[in-house]
Amino acid sequence: MEVGLTARQILALGQEECGKKKSRFDRRKVPVVLWQCTYDKLKERAEGKNLSWFIADIVESYLTGKPVERYTNGRKMKDFKAAILAAQTAGELDGVGAEQ
Repeated sequence: MEVGLTARQILALGQEECGKKKSRFDRRKVPVVLWQCTYDKLKERAEGKNLSWFIADIVESYLTGKPVERYTNGRKMKDFKAAILAAQTAGELDGVGAEQ
């Protein structure tokens, strides 16, 4: 009689299929020195988000060449995509056409 898989076995199988999740302990803090006017503009664009996370998302999307998608099932991702589509249809994004 087979009882089933343990939680660790299921985790191992999932990691084989989808890859291992990045550990939050692999992150490194980097101090960034900004001019006051630059800091104020960045704080305004962050719209109340944690500024460290906001800067990290900007750097990651710059290095990978694609937007960071942290909220794939949530309202924030839908809002982000809606804002991008609205900007594309308004012609505010130069060189980027509507792809959907």
